[in-house]
Amino acid sequence: MLAEAAEIVVSASHVLICIELESRWLWYSGRYVMTLDSLRLLRNILLRSAALCYAFMIVSALIWVPLSDTWTGLTSNLYLVPAETVHNIVVWFLTAAKFLAIFVLLIPGLALHWTIKRETAK
Repeated sequence: MLAEAAEIVVSASHVLICIELESRWLWYSGRYVMTLDSLRLLRNILLRSAALCYAFMIVSALIWVPLSDTWTGLTSNLYLVPAETVHNIVVWFLTAAKFLAIFVLLIPGLALHWTIKRETAK
């Protein structure tokens, strides 16, 4: 749906990105034209994605911690990786997911939330 509505045209001089959101156009061509509805939609997408990412990290950690010996044995035999490396991979994965949730999803979502509150208070 959104992928069908998105149209990306790249030329040597500028980039034009057009996304149709419920008959409202949000587009960039050297300037920003955004409505509050499109800001709310983007904010909701970012905050819900952050919530899903946190839920996934919590479920992953809750599954991994009690069953770490079992999972380590299975993954080290399946992928022929030493057990110490499996623990490092899990820690790096959870660290990368946390970085994604905080800096890519949560902080921009909160910034949009505060921007919308300020604009509606005017």
